[in-house]
Amino acid sequence: MVGVTQLSSGTILGAGTDKNLYTRATLNGGWVQIPNSGDMVGVTQLSDGTILGVGTDKNLYTRATLNGGWVQIPNSGDMVGVTQLNNGTILGVGMDNNLYTRATLNSSWMQIPNSGDMVGVTQLSDGTILGVGTDKNLYTRATLNGGWVQIPYSGDMVGVTQLSDV
Repeated sequence: MVGVTQLSSGTILGAGTDKNLYTRATLNGGWVQIPNSGDMVGVTQLSDGTILGVGTDKNLYTRATLNGGWVQIPNSGDMVGVTQLNNGTILGVGMDNNLYTRATLNSSWMQIPNSGDMVGVTQLSDGTILGVGTDKNLYTRATLNGGWVQIPYSGDMVGVTQLSDV
């Protein structure tokens, strides 16, 4: 897997190295490929249940259900990762390794100052931003505009998510 998230149902959703999406019912369960889900390098679920993916072309795509068709979001390109913040804002990692936000799926991207050198990001339930640096270490920042603080001995990460007790 190159990216993973947990759906509101508790199911684990992953983007495979083959660019297809897979689900597993539990952490120890087997992966099941979702038909016609290919060409994705990242994925998350929005608060309304919509699946949001990052395509191999670096554009964002949505699908209403796991088995629905992908719909490209206009002017959403140049992203390598994406998540939704607790307040509903979309947070993306750009190809330049900086963080960007957009208020809605169709808003313009706004760069977060001094947010660079990230390859992955998520927001923890307490609001902390957790990022994976280009050096494969984990970093936190208390707010979107705060400074990054490296987590000691956290190296060799390529992605991150927070699981809930569903």
